[in-house]
Amino acid sequence: MTYTIAIHGALSNGNMLRQDIGKPSWIDHYPTYKHVKHYDQIRELIIECESVNLIGYSKGGSLIADLTNDEDILPRIKSAVLYESPVFNVAQCRGTFPVLMIWNNRGYITHPRRRLLALQSIALWQQTHTITFLLGNGPHFYLNPPRHGWDRELNPIIEQWLTVINQAQQYITHINQPD
Repeated sequence: MTYTIAIHGALSNGNMLRQDIGKPSWIDHYPTYKHVKHYDQIRELIIECESVNLIGYSKGGSLIADLTNDEDILPRIKSAVLYESPVFNVAQCRGTFPVLMIWNNRGYITHPRRRLLALQSIALWQQTHTITFLLGNGPHFYLNPPRHGWDRELNPIIEQWLTVINQAQQYITHINQPD
């Protein structure tokens, strides 16, 4: 079974991300990690799974990029949804799994710094991954009250994308198995 794990950004936690996404049934885990040990905590969760779809919001997506360089994790990653996710301190994103990349219009379009981060992230991921792009509505983060800028109207599209990716991978696995 493939599990879907949503990883929050630097100014958040798993419960906040779950609330901001809208608690869709297609996400299985919203781990909250401590920033000092975040890599090890997420890694341990993924190691327990046969395969995973990873969703990263902001620095959660940067953590996914970092995880692609782990030989024990990479084979388990079936897809990634990167929402407003720049890549920090990672030289390459390994693997060939499909990526759904989402940037919000009030960040990517109106803020030159966020646009630069987006272009850098796109360039890095495009080196070895097929990317599907979506444009969300809203800013990167709301301050009052604090919450992610997740555009919930994209949830049906994201769910459909994950469903198609998972079905295609099951089919490919099935036809590649010897009789």
